[in-house]
Amino acid sequence: MTKRRKNGASRSKRSKNQRNIAVLSTRAYAGGCVLLLICVAASLMLVLEHLTGMSLPGCGPGSGCAEAAASVWGTTPYVNWPVSYLGLAYFLGIMAVWLGSRGGVTVGMRYLLRAGALISIGFSIIMIVEGHVCQYCVTTHLCNLIFIGLVEFTKPAKTGTPKAFAIYAGMFVISSVVLGVTESHQSAAVGVKAEEKLADSTAQIIASSARDAETPEAATESGAEQLPEQAIVEEAPSKPFSGRYRLGPEQAAIRVVLVGDYQCQECRRIEKDVIRLFEQRDDMSVSFKHYPMSSDCNRMAKSRRHPNACWAARAAETAGILRGEEGYWEMHFWLYEQRGSFTNKTFPPKLRELGYDTDEFFRVMGSEKTLGNILDDVEEAVALGIWYTPSVFINGVELRGWEAPRAVERAINDLAATNPPPLTAAADQPPLAVEKLIGDWQARPLRTIPEGVPFRSMGPEDASARLVMFGDFQQSGAVDLDGYIRRIVAERGDVRYEYRHFPFDKGCNPSIKRETESATPCQTAVAAEAVGRVAGADAYWEMHAWLFENRENYSEEAFLAAAESAGIAVAELRAAMSSAETLQAIREDGLLGGRLNATKVPSLFLNGRLVPRWLREGESILPQIVDRAVGGE
Repeated sequence: MTKRRKNGASRSKRSKNQRNIAVLSTRAYAGGCVLLLICVAASLMLVLEHLTGMSLPGCGPGSGCAEAAASVWGTTPYVNWPVSYLGLAYFLGIMAVWLGSRGGVTVGMRYLLRAGALISIGFSIIMIVEGHVCQYCVTTHLCNLIFIGLVEFTKPAKTGTPKAFAIYAGMFVISSVVLGVTESHQSAAVGVKAEEKLADSTAQIIASSARDAETPEAATESGAEQLPEQAIVEEAPSKPFSGRYRLGPEQAAIRVVLVGDYQCQECRRIEKDVIRLFEQRDDMSVSFKHYPMSSDCNRMAKSRRHPNACWAARAAETAGILRGEEGYWEMHFWLYEQRGSFTNKTFPPKLRELGYDTDEFFRVMGSEKTLGNILDDVEEAVALGIWYTPSVFINGVELRGWEAPRAVERAINDLAATNPPPLTAAADQPPLAVEKLIGDWQARPLRTIPEGVPFRSMGPEDASARLVMFGDFQQSGAVDLDGYIRRIVAERGDVRYEYRHFPFDKGCNPSIKRETESATPCQTAVAAEAVGRVAGADAYWEMHAWLFENRENYSEEAFLAAAESAGIAVAELRAAMSSAETLQAIREDGLLGGRLNATKVPSLFLNGRLVPRWLREGESILPQIVDRAVGGE
């Protein structure tokens, strides 16, 4: 009897353990699904940014994401395949295995996952060392490591490795083929745009050099037409446009100025191309100006995105102060070789190797003189409207389209073929910020934008300037831009304003690829559209303004109450807010915005061209851009 009780207790204990294992296994499976979904989503966002040019929050020119993608670690060797593509294909393959086996992981797959863990650890270390911290990359690698830990400690190994590898390989290959085809089409489109920009800016460089050749004595004249003096925010730089240190003759037919950051990988690539050309020619000069992407010394930078960029710039300036041009360029090239990175442990030995007194070097490096030189460069860049690196200038004219293959070499060869005269840097005066920003708008490709819904338009139909904004009633930037535009429309009779819905919510905007925490963007777009359909243009614009003013505390009840106070029939309004036609109108605006690459909210088009920037240090320059559009230039 005792033995039977013991056997029964033993079976009960085993049964309980089996139930516990089953529960643990189910939870581990669910947790693995969530982690893999996060990995796929984060990788997909990076892929979409590369393919579509959409600007992810926290990314953009000079960001950790951009620098990581542009670095040697951002692509696979030989095939130049973006690492984000490999990551997405890898995670899709692992997810296929995980879902197909209900979380069962074979011994062979464990080794693959362990290799993935080592890769995540390696990339994480590289991001930290090089300062290219990308939040999407961090999310991917962190979730990957947590997932692998979950597998190692909660999931027993299973047999069936060949089948698992077949599933993984199949999904990996399918994903890679799809990405490859998409990349091919996208690269062709991007290449066309870069070539157009390059051709246009090369023509401007040649035309500017030709004008300089006609009046070489007018050394201070700008090669580009300027706005009236009263339209310029700041005074033009009075000094010649050149860095403090120069390679090549003072008088040169081809004068290249690079504006860069020692931790900017694209800057490093462009400079290599420029120096290679310089070594082949005797009619060329090269100089460099600092624009570190770090708030430590650049008031325009919003963060310490490149944490050592300011100290790297100060190191170059210190070498110049102590040893002149030779010392400056020696340090300059070394800093690019190191990608702008050094530490208190690694830098002193290098200084001793170069023959410096380390105490003296660090004293000068920490002085106001070196910082002042960098601040001077930054302020000059701000005055010229420069806000990203690299920026390349040839004979005082910015070279756009430098992303195209051999862009700098081709532009210089085309210029050299026109036999420009050798001049000093005094002949080079790039246009000021306002003129540059107008030029940025003029350089954008012309897009066809169909006429919008009449009640969402204000101003004369035959206006010379047509402004089309893709906005979201929940975005503060859209509030400000809407105010700028409406003031312009009120002050003059030759501007037409059309508002297009682009709520940052995939629930009603097919061009948005990610979920948002709130459904309010769709709700406010629906509310505005319904008012126009029920009560017409005047009521629409009144409630349009109300939605922007009350964006932070919006509620449907408050909106309906405001609409009723404005004399709008609430019952009809409710019906319009729930109609399929209203939602479809918003979706169509979103699709149009996606086709126009209006992925930033707000996005503004003036006469069919995207306006990249309409603010100059917090002040609107939209009136000047509109003036240029009305003038037909």
